[in-house]
Amino acid sequence: MDDSLIGLRVWLAGNPWRPRPAWAVVAGALAAGAVPWRQQDAVALLLLVFLADALWGSVWGLLGGRAAFFAGGVNGGFASPLPYTQPGSPAARWFAWLQGPEGRAWRDGAVALAWALFLAGLVSAKALALTGTVGILAILSRGRATEQPLRPLAAGLVALGLPWALGVHLFGAWGWRNLLPAASFTLLAASIHGSVFRFGVGVAHIAIIAFLVWERLPLAAGGVGLLLWPPMLWVVQGVESPLLLRRAGPWWLAALLASAWATRSF
Repeated sequence: MDDSLIGLRVWLAGNPWRPRPAWAVVAGALAAGAVPWRQQDAVALLLLVFLADALWGSVWGLLGGRAAFFAGGVNGGFASPLPYTQPGSPAARWFAWLQGPEGRAWRDGAVALAWALFLAGLVSAKALALTGTVGILAILSRGRATEQPLRPLAAGLVALGLPWALGVHLFGAWGWRNLLPAASFTLLAASIHGSVFRFGVGVAHIAIIAFLVWERLPLAAGGVGLLLWPPMLWVVQGVESPLLLRRAGPWWLAALLASAWATRSF
């Protein structure tokens, strides 16, 4: 990774069977009426998945990461006969900072954001605006602890809310009917990364089911309720967030896709 110009953080690495940006893009596209098995829609979906999962994931991991922010830079300077690059000079300290973990994070993050903005600009102006929002959220939440509300909320938006909106945008128009489920799952993702995740997860579960009931989709509400029942039991039992995420991930992913399909615009 140190030798590459940009290290892409593909969020599907590891356990893909839980809600992630790639699945949120697919869910948004389904809610907007996309047909993933149709070649034209499949190609567009792959492009959006790469943008939201790989490039947005890199921007968030590099510009919004807490480890690099607190790691500090490299001490010392560069041996050079030029006086403005001697150890201790401003230029030497600048180059040393660039070689340190924080400097590399900012440098690679800026490159990732530039690539993301370029690709989003080829898609549409709204995709460009969403990508800019990801960059702003990453920078604003940089170095913040999970106890502060901004960081978990930003994490939820980058992981689910904004990718869902991106998928909806390419295949349909934004509206409360296809964005309210995204808001509910954004609350779920934010609660998982936050300090009050048990209360937030419960509220998110209720919001998801209540929306389907309000949409007069009783079968969908019942099915999604059954999918959310095991995670809710684990929350009540006091399962900690990392273990809960591993256990409940597939159930939440199924609920994500089922909710999107239920509210699908034909």
